[in-house]
Amino acid sequence: MAGGQRAGCFTEILETCGRRLCELFGEPLAEVVNCLRGGDGEWQATWEVEGRHLVLQYFLIGDGDRELQVWLAAVEA
Repeated sequence: MAGGQRAGCFTEILETCGRRLCELFGEPLAEVVNCLRGGDGEWQATWEVEGRHLVLQYFLIGDGDRELQVWLAAVEA
């Protein structure tokens, strides 16, 4: 699978996760930014759930390899 196809599949996974989280918890908090890990390119969305932050984050790491990751974490608010 070519790099562009992988990135496209990854984008689809991220969008599906984000859409499902919005269905469950409403729109993400616009004023809250939680960075789980830095990278060369990143995007994140945060929802408040039962007093905690639920963070969905995508990032690209380009240290010779092209590594795409999606993380979902519950963190203290």
